[in-house]
Amino acid sequence: MLAGSRCCCFAAFEEIRWSTEQVLEQTRQQLQSAGLSYQQLATWEDIDDIGAMRRFVLRSPDGRCGRYAKRCLRTLN
Repeated sequence: MLAGSRCCCFAAFEEIRWSTEQVLEQTRQQLQSAGLSYQQLATWEDIDDIGAMRRFVLRSPDGRCGRYAKRCLRTLN
């Protein structure tokens, strides 16, 4: 989950069971309880290993982040 805000709203992220399948639903509930609005974007894969980074480059080869990831992969090979 990636979240952005114009103000500090730490309470929305308290009592979250991180690294579980409930993170997204718990966060939605906390945001609603705090009276905060949110926009959910399309789901992307976590990039936490080399395989995921390679898949990201295949999805976004010409974007700025894709080009950067491609350069990083070259240094690892």
